[in-house]
Amino acid sequence: MATYTDLRWQRDLLLDAAQRLVIGCEETLWPHAFPAAIAVVKALEGKDPRASGYHRLMTEVLSEGERGAHKRERRLVFFAAASELVDCLGLTTLRHMGRLMLLTLEGLQAYDVASRAAALD
Repeated sequence: MATYTDLRWQRDLLLDAAQRLVIGCEETLWPHAFPAAIAVVKALEGKDPRASGYHRLMTEVLSEGERGAHKRERRLVFFAAASELVDCLGLTTLRHMGRLMLLTLEGLQAYDVASRAAALD
């Protein structure tokens, strides 16, 4: 895996590419695009929860979650991605809590058990 020093000269370009991975992603690519985008941002931003890359990606993940919350497969991928981003963001997740709680509550009201379990995770 590349380190921050290897990637920092292309940081802005790579962060933009990571965001574009999740925006309007095809259904078949969703389970692969979200983890890839998160891995890129983690490699670039490190452990700083206030880094702009994490918050920009969380904004896009929430937007995609809102668009695809009515589909079971998208909902499950969203909760996995959001869970990993929440771990990276820590307390700064509160910045996105309004949108995140609406999606979490929607997931808890879903008919399938997997969505409810993912929303609680």
